Amino acid sequence: MNVDEYEIVATFFLHENEIFNIIRGFGELVEELEIVYKVLRYLPSRFNLEVSTIEEMIDFQKLSMDALHGILTAYEMRIEKEKSDSMELAFKAAKETTNHKSHEVSNYESNEEEAQFVREMKNMDGKIQRKASIQML
Repeated sequence: MNVDEYEIVATFFLHENEIFNIIRGFGELVEELEIVYKVLRYLPSRFNLEVSTIEEMIDFQKLSMDALHGILTAYEMRIEKEKSDSMELAFKAAKETTNHKSHEVSNYESNEEEAQFVREMKNMDGKIQRKASIQML
């Protein structure tokens, strides 16, 4: 069975149900416990942590496919939220860095404008002093 690493849990369970319904259609008796074991074995690797937790914490004799589906869906929603939260934080950090850089650039430009103004004032002052000294003569 090919499992797409990024396949969502709902799609994965639909495929699993189709497969086991076909097997049952041929008259094969497949226990739900056996299906649970197989589903856990073929889950994408991003579920490894949750599979380990399920194996350690839950009594397999009582775990139904519906319960497993609920557990994995909740886990998937949690990791997607964490991923979007971290992306949001990264975006905010990038934006702050950009704002900080543009602030530095604007400070530099402001400092350059001030320096240019001071130079022009000195030049004007020199011109004014020269005119005054010419007029005094």
